Formats: sequence, structure tokens, C-alpha cells
Amino acid sequence: MNNIKALPPAFLKARLTLIDRELNQLPRIQIGRHGADEVIRAYSFSSDHRTHNEYKLTSKKGQLLMSKYELREKLLSIRKQIEAALPPSYTAPDLNPQLHKPLFGVDFWNSLKPQSNNYQSKSVYEYKNIKMRSRGEVIIAQVLDSLGLMYKYEPIIRIGDEYYSPDFVVWLPELRRCFIIEFMGRLDDDDYLTDNLPKLGAYLKSGMIINKDLILFCGYENRMVSPDEVLDDLVALIKKLCRMYAVS
Repeated sequence: MNNIKALPPAFLKARLTLIDRELNQLPRIQIGRHGADEVIRAYSFSSDHRTHNEYKLTSKKGQLLMSKYELREKLLSIRKQIEAALPPSYTAPDLNPQLHKPLFGVDFWNSLKPQSNNYQSKSVYEYKNIKMRSRGEVIIAQVLDSLGLMYKYEPIIRIGDEYYSPDFVVWLPELRRCFIIEFMGRLDDDDYLTDNLPKLGAYLKSGMIINKDLILFCGYENRMVSPDEVLDDLVALIKKLCRMYAVS
């Protein structure tokens, strides 16, 4: 599943800029052979000539370069997907992350620590080797991946004097801001609501704005959130943020 084309052109344009910046910081690397050894070569370029360093693929330096080679190939693949998703002769405004100070920015994202829950060893739901609480959370994670969005599952955050674990914190490097996703899977269960309403109240009191800093997806015992619903709401939020950060 690939929903990158659903993202607004301005966001894709900003993502291309970040990818190109990261590619420019990576060495040009080729894998080849030298006699009986498999080697990896890192190239550097100056105005008039090209030089390279060569290492055995099995060496420590060779393995480090291999990881950079794999990252470069991944970024090039993503770049190709984005270029294919952009409309022909597209025009999109630039996005300036400095236009608004986010409630959750880069320092918040870098500070996040994973949660360790005892329930995880018992969970029947799993996605990419992560134990999750519900099928709804798996659906949300799948849609986030289909959009190429970075996220952390159930990290620990502090609000006031209390600690909470939101279902997902999503990082948008294009805008240098985060937003939180909560899946309220049993709105028809009074005990469930009693347990979760204090957390939602703390979120709102902290200054979070729904559909800006916080997205809520809801379900019932006999009704699950659908991938299309998740996709529509995520894309709508990103479109709203792009309008906020657009440079006219």
C-alpha cells in the first residue's frame, strides 16, 4: 500500500528538499570486487578529478559504508516515488517551519523514550515486530507507513506532573513539528471511558488542539476504524498544516 500521492504537493516538495539535503551528505558508494575480495568504494569529487577509498566489505569500515549505501538506495527509491506522485508541471508554495512555533517540536521528538508495558508479551496484535494493543492501532500504523510518516508507538511523555503514553507520536521533519494520535477503541464501554477521559482532559488542558496537535480515532466493540478513515483524517491534518506554513 502506497498513499504518498495523497499528500499535498507542498508537503512532497518539502520532503524532496530534505531528501536531497540528506543525499548530499552521503558519500557516493559502489560495491565491486578486487581480486577474490568483495569491496566497497567511497568516492569523493573535486572540481577537476575523482578519488576513492576502498575497503573490504567484511571490514568494520566496509560495514559502516554498507549501511550508508543502503540508506542512499532507500532515499533514492523514496525520491523516485515522490517525483512520480507529484502532478506534472506542479506549482506548490514553499513551507517555512519558522512561521509558527509548535506545541511539540524537534526537542520533544528527540526526548521521547519508548514505553515498556507488561501487556505487550500477551498481545495478539503485532506489526513490524511491535506488540500493539488493538487491531485499530495496527491499521493506524499501516496507514502512517503508507504515507512515509515517522512515528513512535507509545512513547512516554510528561504533561505537568504526570506521565502518559499516547498511542502514536508522529514527527513531520518537513514542518519540524509533531502531533499525537490516540485510538479510543471502546467508546461503548463505561469503564474504558472512565480510564481514558483524564488523559484526554490533561491533553486539552496542556494546550493541545484537536486536529492540529491531536487526532482522535474512535471505535466500538462492533465497529473498527477503517484505513480510509485514518488516511482521510491524516491527509486533512497535513493539508491544514501546509496552509499554515505556506510562504505566499
